[in-house]
Amino acid sequence: MGAPKTPDRIAHRSRYIMAVAAYSRTDLEVITNSPPQIHCQEGTDAWTNNWAPLIEQARWAPSGDNGQPWRIKPGHTAETAWLALDRNQPLGFLDFNGEASRMAIGSFLENLRLTASQYGSAIEIANISDTADDVYSLQLNKTSIPGLSPDPLALHVKDRHSNRKKQDRVKLAPHLLDSMQRQGNCTDGVHTIFCSEQSTIRKIAHAVSLADRVRFMQEQCHKEFYQKLFWTHQETEVGFSVDTFEISRFEKLALKATENFRMLRFADKCFRMSYLAARAAKKQVIHSSAVGAIVGNLEAENSWLNVGSALQRVWLQSASLGLGFQVLAVAPILSRQFRRAGGERFTSRERKKLASVNSLLQEIFGSSDEVAIMFRVGTASPASVRAGRLPWHQLIESL
Repeated sequence: MGAPKTPDRIAHRSRYIMAVAAYSRTDLEVITNSPPQIHCQEGTDAWTNNWAPLIEQARWAPSGDNGQPWRIKPGHTAETAWLALDRNQPLGFLDFNGEASRMAIGSFLENLRLTASQYGSAIEIANISDTADDVYSLQLNKTSIPGLSPDPLALHVKDRHSNRKKQDRVKLAPHLLDSMQRQGNCTDGVHTIFCSEQSTIRKIAHAVSLADRVRFMQEQCHKEFYQKLFWTHQETEVGFSVDTFEISRFEKLALKATENFRMLRFADKCFRMSYLAARAAKKQVIHSSAVGAIVGNLEAENSWLNVGSALQRVWLQSASLGLGFQVLAVAPILSRQFRRAGGERFTSRERKKLASVNSLLQEIFGSSDEVAIMFRVGTASPASVRAGRLPWHQLIESL
């Protein structure tokens, strides 16, 4: 039935709710039961009036390294639009075959659908363009449906954020896990699994730490990481600020000192930096209340769109419950790269670590389906900051 509601836990829960509410009032608009309102300039075309409120909400979807790889193009009518990958954003090392970007598109699309439900409308995919000569894009139709009820998850689109703080390591009540699992299983082709036994969580933590050691010492990953890292929260619209890592001042200094990859290799040789970083990640996962995974046939059509949709629904449900949530992406991504690319992207030492990661994930989640993404969820103090977003109008490529 979960942990007893002691006075300390009740006070902690109250502080969490107040902190989230205060953050919403200062950095975002207050969440209400009414649909979001965008005040467009007089004379704005019908398409913008129709889609701007949806894009305003959808832009808060998660994406790898907060890259926000989505762009919107107007269709031929006020009810149609194209949702496409940003052709100017190159695929990173962890965006194997563009799969992470397509997952982000799926989360963005889910936000569009949720917000549209507040207006009594549905968003449907009319066409998918996915050729070597063109950028991946979806043609969307917005259709009014009389009597359509708003999806309750729409109220938590702006509550959703990453929380890397230490969790309480207290098992979540079964009905809480069930409610998140049901939301993840709403999407065709994928399903959600939760692990709450400490012995299993420790195995997952070991897999995470092995994958993190590979990522930490991979030169391209290192370069891309620092390209997206900002040292003050104020300058962050794309990418992430160091404050979102919830690390100490000393750890921030170490991060700054190893921005040069040659310096990182020297520090790793002298002080085992990659081991220390991986140990911190392992400890963080061990203190999770539960670890979840979205699994399925990842070779199926639209599988990564479905993964993104499922991830967003699980995450929004956790936000509605006031829980902390952090994606654990590196282990499943590198494990999949290792299997699909035959290990050619990695050194012999890295291949050995990734072989262990792959074995652990198959042992825990089974071999019939692939793990697309993992996450940890539980009770935690509020996050210090959250990642920024580009304004909605910058996501529209042409009008």
